[in-house]
Amino acid sequence: MQNDPLVSVTNVEVLGPKTRNRDFLKCVGDLIGSRLGKTKRNKETDFGNKAYAYFACKCVANNDFVSLQELLKVVDIDTSDYNGQTPIHRACEMGNIGMMKYLITKGCSYNLADVQGNTPMTLAIMNNDVIMVRTLQMLGGAVYLESVRIGMELCKATQARDYRKLQAWFFAGVDMDQGDYNGRTAMHTAVRNRDAMTVSRLLEYGATPLEEDTWGWTALAEAKKHHLTDILMLFHPLFTEKFTTKHLYQLYKSGMDDALE
Repeated sequence: MQNDPLVSVTNVEVLGPKTRNRDFLKCVGDLIGSRLGKTKRNKETDFGNKAYAYFACKCVANNDFVSLQELLKVVDIDTSDYNGQTPIHRACEMGNIGMMKYLITKGCSYNLADVQGNTPMTLAIMNNDVIMVRTLQMLGGAVYLESVRIGMELCKATQARDYRKLQAWFFAGVDMDQGDYNGRTAMHTAVRNRDAMTVSRLLEYGATPLEEDTWGWTALAEAKKHHLTDILMLFHPLFTEKFTTKHLYQLYKSGMDDALE
């Protein structure tokens, strides 16, 4: 994956001239001038730092490399704005992979969480940007959301048949069998909806029908109860005969991983 051109961060192209709002440029100029005029003895306030970070994020939103370069001369690249977002948060939120790569080459941190607990990886997932997710995962990016929240998001994406988002979660390295507040997983949701296509995709992304919900039901058991032949065919024979419990399947997978090593 390190040689994959889709996730390379070494070849960053900065776009050409861009028309900029004069009022915005004046504000940026005033901020830079103010910052440069400060002495080392005059410590910056938290309010001031957040203001600088806010304008840096605005530069990202405007795809304005030139103004951002000037701001980064006087403000830490990891300084966060009022919502706890840094410039790379904004780049990932907007799906601007060129800006994201540029910020990474400048040494930004890519595992900081904003006030809602979202890391750049989380925002890239929410934006369905698989290439961006793969890039961050290669660099060690992570998701810091609570497990239950991840389970809820997986079930939500399954309900919407949002395969791109499910793939993004998979590439982020999360447990695709993570359940919601009731222990219901994405696979439970797909089986309940009698959605064989989504079941197939979930199996491809590493999910299983073996996780028990709060009431002790697995997705496999529900498929059997309702005689969902097309879905049971997808589960057979790996989960219907060979591994009928999650524990047995985990032992099997662990053995496969050891063999690969």
